[in-house]
Amino acid sequence: MRLLTALSALLLGAPGVTASLALHAAAAPQPLRCAAPQPGRYAVVGQGESRGDPVARLLQETWNADGSIRGVRLERRGRTYAESPYSGRFRALSECRVAITRGDGSASSPSQAVLDPAGYPRFSLGTLPDVVVASRWFRQPAGSCTAALLDGTVVSLQEGRSFQAGRWQPNAVVQHERWSEGRVHGIAISSYGATIEEATYSGTIAVENSCLATIRQQDSLGRPYNYRAVVLGDGGGYVYLQTDPDDLTVGWLQRVRSR
Repeated sequence: MRLLTALSALLLGAPGVTASLALHAAAAPQPLRCAAPQPGRYAVVGQGESRGDPVARLLQETWNADGSIRGVRLERRGRTYAESPYSGRFRALSECRVAITRGDGSASSPSQAVLDPAGYPRFSLGTLPDVVVASRWFRQPAGSCTAALLDGTVVSLQEGRSFQAGRWQPNAVVQHERWSEGRVHGIAISSYGATIEEATYSGTIAVENSCLATIRQQDSLGRPYNYRAVVLGDGGGYVYLQTDPDDLTVGWLQRVRSR
């Protein structure tokens, strides 16, 4: 024991060791600090599994200064699609977190989101024991949206599941598109496990003042595709959800260049 004590004293007295310990002490992480959750309008896109069913959803909601929430939910659950308004509450938790509760018919749908330092939610998770749903958040400016917000070149990533051979199987799609006055032409590369497909497509978008939108497309193989979307009011693109019963997918389209 005396030998260990002497060795420790020797090491602590060495200039290099002392400087190293001081450097590590100075580099210790600072406590997490975030502003209070910020009122405003948000677009949310998420997917996962709820009570044994694959789910995908879009939300557009407004957080009010009194902690109340008003929004609209666009949701796929298995092969079923539905839209509905909802209300809820948010409240700050410790360590840059916020608790969110939304009405879901006669039940509630709780989740937690992590905040950035300015107090804006960025990512969230459902917190019920039989729910695994992760979501990404986008700040949504107040005001209306138009199709012109998408004009230019965009790229997108779409992920989800397709119902094939009696079960849900994973799929993913990447796309490059050109938008002009509500019309699109693009190319898609799709993965269905062992199958890779490449096709061109064209279509239209109808944008509501609320920033909700309907997209209809058809590819060069003759297949139709239908989506609901939330257009991002800052012109950054849109988040979307497929409504065709056998394809349960969500995606984020990012505008990279105007016209």
